[in-house]
Amino acid sequence: MNIEEKVYEIIDKYDGTGEVDECIDELKNYLSEKFESNNFCVKSDTDVFDSCGLDIYYIMVTWIAEDGLHLCGNRLTAC
Repeated sequence: MNIEEKVYEIIDKYDGTGEVDECIDELKNYLSEKFESNNFCVKSDTDVFDSCGLDIYYIMVTWIAEDGLHLCGNRLTAC
């Protein structure tokens, strides 16, 4: 499994829970095993969508590898 697939797997694991901080912590722990701390970044946007019964957040991950800059992200919802 490559890094991007693992990032999506971690975000999917927390989708539906709204546990943004826990998701970010797991992503940072995973990436810190792969890279030095200045070679990756994990950010969240908690103001994407807010309504009665559904909150949508967005998690963005970037990292620098031998072949350049990579980024991916996905939504994380809370019901």
